[in-house]
Amino acid sequence: MSYRATFLMTASCLVLSLLAGCWGRSRTAKGPDTVDGRSRPEVVLPSEGYAWDGQASVVAYRTRFDRAVNASVSALRQLGFSLDQSQSRRSLDAALLVGMNAQKRPAKVDVRRLSQAQIEVRATVGPAGDRSSSERLLDELSKSLGRAE
Repeated sequence: MSYRATFLMTASCLVLSLLAGCWGRSRTAKGPDTVDGRSRPEVVLPSEGYAWDGQASVVAYRTRFDRAVNASVSALRQLGFSLDQSQSRRSLDAALLVGMNAQKRPAKVDVRRLSQAQIEVRATVGPAGDRSSSERLLDELSKSLGRAE
């Protein structure tokens, strides 16, 4: 084998191994989707009722962000949850409300703006997520949105 053929073969192998080692690393890392930094599982929202992602009940509302956050606070209080100010957070387009009831059962309501007029709300009640309790919280939220403004 000639020097030139050996050089080309070695160079090709080197380039291919570099490409294989860098595969997928050039993508920009996606930032967190929530206020608390954990990523959200993707769910398809049904036309009626609530979606369930295995831990939280999910629903989308056509309303303003501030109105949805205020209704979420009202729904938590209606169901006997006290809001934990130190764990709850709010930004311009996302809010995480954390509450605890008298039985020390936690509840989280994650409100995120999808567009100017559409809001996604994820409710989790209990440490691992209780579907019926989460849906009861969203039912109360829907009542609060109906009464607000």
